[in-house]
Amino acid sequence: MAIELHGTISPQERNFDDKNLGTVCWGDNNNVYLIIGNQTLEGKISKPDRPLLVIQKTDSMGDNGEKNAMVKAIVRKKLIFKTRPRPLVISTVV
Repeated sequence: MAIELHGTISPQERNFDDKNLGTVCWGDNNNVYLIIGNQTLEGKISKPDRPLLVIQKTDSMGDNGEKNAMVKAIVRKKLIFKTRPRPLVISTVV
């Protein structure tokens, strides 16, 4: 699956290496929720018009000096988050 977000996510540090983006929670009726810090995004599960390939360039050269690439994954579904994030509110009952 791929995640489609509208907007920008900026890390507090310089990059996202070995970082957890957030938590994905599956709802009913193709609803999905992404919790990032104290904000929640609501989205849907969708199929792309055509499957997408995730490819990685390789260092090896093929015959006749051609560059090679390796297929790492095929994306057949995506999670689409179109709405603005909402603050996560947890209420406790006393």
